[in-house]
Amino acid sequence: MIHAWIFNRAVKRVLRPALPSHRIRKILDLTEGEYKKLPKSDRKETLGMSFIIATCQRNIAFYQSTLQSGISEQDAKLHIENINWEITQLLGSPMWHLSITRGLNSISRIYWIDKVLWGLLFTRPFERVFTSSDADLSFDVVTCPIQAYYKSQGHPDLCYHAACVQDYKLADRWHADFTRTQTLASGAKSCDFKFYVSKDQRV
Repeated sequence: MIHAWIFNRAVKRVLRPALPSHRIRKILDLTEGEYKKLPKSDRKETLGMSFIIATCQRNIAFYQSTLQSGISEQDAKLHIENINWEITQLLGSPMWHLSITRGLNSISRIYWIDKVLWGLLFTRPFERVFTSSDADLSFDVVTCPIQAYYKSQGHPDLCYHAACVQDYKLADRWHADFTRTQTLASGAKSCDFKFYVSKDQRV
């Protein structure tokens, strides 16, 4: 399965500097076992949503496996953060390069990426509302199945490391500043997204 290959590739890239290959193989084997134990939904999802939920499931399985392998909670969460950044870059970085077809203006490029992502990946049950602010792109996510899944499985804290923090990293890759004051994962009613493009990127 392509998703398993992508996730395992990311795990290997992140763990190689810290662990010998035999320990990585053991963690991957444990992860696959824990992944198979997790309940799977019978509901038909879009390809994008299926990928997102499968990533959530493998993150939980990996987290449980690393703890079983004697890795601390702090290190396990940091590994999840880095693994998901490896996965996020597979889509986020090429999209930035493709967005050059929209012109050199970074705002136009970010608008295009946002439209594509919300049309193909962040489909229902994701919900958002656009907001007025001083930001170049501003909206609130009011329904997030990523946060809902981690919460339903008893791991609400993993949402930050696996998903929330990736927004800051992507914005940096897109030559924009990103700010957020609240998240669904922390108990708020929405996650606010505000992207600011610097003056030197507006040409």
